[in-house]
Amino acid sequence: MLEKKFFKDGFSASLYCPFISTNVTVVWRGPPQLILYSINDKIYNSREQFNKIRITGNFTIGEYNMVLDNFTAHDEGIYMCDTVLDGQAVLHRILALVARRPDIIENGKNIILHTKAKTEAKVSLKIDSYEIPEITWTNTFKEGKRGLWSVKGLNDSVFNATSTLTPENEEQFGNYGIKIRNSAGSTDVNIELISLIVTLVPSNVTCQMEQTINITCRLDIDSFNFTFKNEWVHTFHDIVIQTLFGYTDGNMSTLSIGFCVYKDAGNYTCKWKSKQQEYSTVASVYVESRPILVTKRIAIKNAILSFEVEFYAKPTADSVKWYYDDNAIDNNEDLEKIHQITTNISFYGKHVKRSGHLATLLLPTYLNYTVGVYKCIIRNSFGYEDASFDEKEISKAVKRIQFSNSSHNDKDVYSSIWATVYTTSSAVIVIMLIGIIIIIIQTRSSHIYQTNSSSTVNNQQTTTRVDGNENLEILIEENVFEPDQEYEEIENVLPMEANQERYLSDSESSDESEVLPKTLYQAIGPLNVYEDLHNSNIELHTYLTCDGK
Repeated sequence: MLEKKFFKDGFSASLYCPFISTNVTVVWRGPPQLILYSINDKIYNSREQFNKIRITGNFTIGEYNMVLDNFTAHDEGIYMCDTVLDGQAVLHRILALVARRPDIIENGKNIILHTKAKTEAKVSLKIDSYEIPEITWTNTFKEGKRGLWSVKGLNDSVFNATSTLTPENEEQFGNYGIKIRNSAGSTDVNIELISLIVTLVPSNVTCQMEQTINITCRLDIDSFNFTFKNEWVHTFHDIVIQTLFGYTDGNMSTLSIGFCVYKDAGNYTCKWKSKQQEYSTVASVYVESRPILVTKRIAIKNAILSFEVEFYAKPTADSVKWYYDDNAIDNNEDLEKIHQITTNISFYGKHVKRSGHLATLLLPTYLNYTVGVYKCIIRNSFGYEDASFDEKEISKAVKRIQFSNSSHNDKDVYSSIWATVYTTSSAVIVIMLIGIIIIIIQTRSSHIYQTNSSSTVNNQQTTTRVDGNENLEILIEENVFEPDQEYEEIENVLPMEANQERYLSDSESSDESEVLPKTLYQAIGPLNVYEDLHNSNIELHTYLTCDGK
């Protein structure tokens, strides 16, 4: 019995031997011509390809399986394990194959079907696949009725798939897509649905750069008359690009597309119109040309210059190379990158989305930047596109980086200064608050001292200033302004009003008491006015000299 096994390309292939015995040896053989690979766990390694073979299993019970690392098409073939059980030779064969994506056996990947509007067209495919394939319709922007797929196996690797396709009107003729999948990958198939009333020749055409192509559209109806008008509508992914008019001769119209460029690609719908009827069908045009530069820019990312080139190329670009002053820059995967993107391309003033690429060169400004011209050259089989960045563009970008870094540094300095000023200001405010508290405490203490001293005046004092006002004035001057100042004897004791007046006059005339004496005076209140005193008897005595004066 031959067991068929499929393995993914480049992956490990595990082959299992169903025979287990500790009494006899197990031998593995393989391509070409079932040569010896191993005996039990010992690998016969006289050939180079044997370095990818491993023997695995529980050797203590006599289990020996084989693993082939990095299995490829070169390893395909019949493998066999054999041994002796109960005195008889036994063997197990395995056909190991690479699991390939589905392939179309008949008709190829481009199928042409003819039908009329509202008439069903049958689709039949014969598919080679190592497992049952899955089939789906693509190009869903076409609105023709698409039937379900039925898949039947003809043998273990060939399948027949059938479905139907029905256009409701002439506009639903054209190209439909099919995707066939299995575990190894997928295959795309294109179905061209052609109207039996309106025919196009050719219906699918590839126009290479600067070539000229002609598409002929023919209307075949019995009731044709010259009231039918013809036009061609150029679309791309259902976006109307332009309306064209070909050369018309009776029921035939020829559209000529000269010197093909990328924006000529798309679908061309040939329409025949009268007041009562309309017929149409679609031709597809593919254009191959040199790469197209979509846009270029200099970006600034984390103080690094990023040269970015967005381009579109069909066929795909063979190489993307960066140059400095016409000298090739050594390849560096960390600094040179290419990403596939969706880009917007202008087709005769209409923007359409196409699959493009973004090439990037990262240049650390303070490490590698020198004045010069940087450019990116993109090549394919039809030519190349040169995207250059001149010195003025680069210098402006570098200045923006330097200005940006300077601004960040200035912000850091400003933040540091502000923090210092803020800290210093906070300290000054705290000191001022402490000073104010001390002054208030001293003022209150002075007021209490003044009150207590005045209330305990001895009636018989003759050498001490008995006037409380004078005591207060001296106290202030000693503590604040002139502690060493001496005062003359007062010949006459002044009345209270005069004492107050003199205090004010002295305070206002003092150069060192512009603010504080007045403030203290106002805080203390009117001189010789006492509040909240107990009901003690306070008397004012006037003493005379012996001569009676």
